[in-house]
Amino acid sequence: MNRIYVFGASGTGTTTLAVGFAEQSQCYHLDTDDFYWEKTDPPYKSVVPHERRIDSIKQQLDPHENWVLSGCMCSWGSPILKLTTLAVFISLPWGIRRRRLREREKKRFGDDCLDSGGFRVPHFQEFEDWAQSYDSADASMRSRLRHELWIKAYEEKGGSVIRMEQDETIEVRLRHLFRAVGTKNRKHNQMH
Repeated sequence: MNRIYVFGASGTGTTTLAVGFAEQSQCYHLDTDDFYWEKTDPPYKSVVPHERRIDSIKQQLDPHENWVLSGCMCSWGSPILKLTTLAVFISLPWGIRRRRLREREKKRFGDDCLDSGGFRVPHFQEFEDWAQSYDSADASMRSRLRHELWIKAYEEKGGSVIRMEQDETIEVRLRHLFRAVGTKNRKHNQMH
């Protein structure tokens, strides 16, 4: 049974890794952002109440023996996180994360969305300021400190954590993850 939690700062590739693993291992994938935020325009402005988030995620995961969950839920997701068999923490320097976040924003909203006067500039600037604070913020918000404290508590309870702290390709990260879970039956091997 594989029940994996992939987390880290915004822009580290948690969702990309989780989706890749889910596709190759044929397990179920969820991303916490799909449950954390109300559907608003502009997006990411209104938070779904805590209990509703937990209930919604549990309803989605319960039918599946194997799953991978990406995103950040260290501060609110303990009823789900206690079910995990492995955690994967991804960390990258701010410069790399910033570039990736800008690329992602342009992919979602168009190449000119962040140009001077672009319609996403005010929203993205607020998000970028928040994302940049990850390495220096205290544990009251999504931060390196909060994640390190969660990792320590998880390991003290017998949980295993893989750290990925290099700017590696998705293929390299997937090899590390598959090696860690010991999965032999992958779609990737069947295709080659």
